[in-house]
Amino acid sequence: MPTTISVGYAHVAIYGFMAVLCVTLLLAFQRKPALAWLTASLFIATAEVLLLARLTSEGAKLLLAICCVPVAYACIGQTTRHLYAQRRTPRAFHALIAAIVAAGWAALLAGLPALVAVMMFNLACAVAVAETPWRIARARVLRPIDWALFVAVTGTGAVFVARLVLYPLLFDAHRDLAAITGSDIDRALLAVNGLLAGPIVLLLIARVVAGVIAGYRDRSERDPLTGLANRTAFERLAVQAMRGNGALILCDLDHFKQVNDRYGHSVGDAVLRRFAVLLRETGLNAARIGGEEFALIAAERGEIEATFIAENLRQRLSSSHFEAIDADHVLTASFGVAGFQPHASLQSLIDEADSALYTSKNEGRDRVTLHTPNLVREAEPQRYLAEA
Repeated sequence: MPTTISVGYAHVAIYGFMAVLCVTLLLAFQRKPALAWLTASLFIATAEVLLLARLTSEGAKLLLAICCVPVAYACIGQTTRHLYAQRRTPRAFHALIAAIVAAGWAALLAGLPALVAVMMFNLACAVAVAETPWRIARARVLRPIDWALFVAVTGTGAVFVARLVLYPLLFDAHRDLAAITGSDIDRALLAVNGLLAGPIVLLLIARVVAGVIAGYRDRSERDPLTGLANRTAFERLAVQAMRGNGALILCDLDHFKQVNDRYGHSVGDAVLRRFAVLLRETGLNAARIGGEEFALIAAERGEIEATFIAENLRQRLSSSHFEAIDADHVLTASFGVAGFQPHASLQSLIDEADSALYTSKNEGRDRVTLHTPNLVREAEPQRYLAEA
């Protein structure tokens, strides 16, 4: 984005290309407010460059810059707001920017020293830019791309702050506008902002695309009914957890087919969603790996602690009340727990937890069983009896 009234046609090609790229991505992804705001910022920057080239008066150029540049940076602030899913910007913040812009216009039109209007321009830009690094700093998780964006935008803001500090020292009140904008210091600071503008936009585009890809991946690994991880995601999460110690909890809702047959599939779906809420409240990685089969990965937890977690879930489910289900119909679940150590076999772990689960089912359901070595030998008979 242009940062002073002295710009070149090279900016038109750069900002125009990026604006077209943003529009293309916006049409492809749809419903991405971050891209819409970024596109608006680029169109404002491109329009300003084209208009500046047609103006001959330094005062008219400054008036245009005062109007456009802070607005473009405010749009960047809205881009980051949507990127990091944060609250709306307070109206007072935008009102402050508008007030500074109005003061710059008034100073220029009233014939006050050019330095006053230049200072208002830089102050408005500095305030508008400040929203972006502030929002990045408040993000829950910062990745390398976020840090790079933070540094680039902070650098841009620092240029405006430097002008606010240096210009009153370097230029007296009688210096005309052309002398200020044509000075070596102004050209140098403009060059810095020019170098930072492109990377900022590219980093924002990359951040949007990365977020879209992550969203598609999350949806592909998410069970649509319960919102829990699906089988594919469960296996990936389990392999990651098995780099250390922990435990696996498998659970199965008892006689769930009777719920569907007696009350209908919509009630059965509601039961699955409620049970998923209970699983999420444990704070562990939870997954739906079958129709009424679920798994919990207790990374860095001992098997005894995992057993207590499973028992707590069992009790909470059996004491839960469902309006659509008869009061005398108690919903229960069976649990199997198996511990693991670093780099164990995932399939062996699943088999161990599965054998414990079928022991729970074979011994009457609505219970928690911890895997022990002799359960492995009994696993197949248990499975046969449980499924009979």
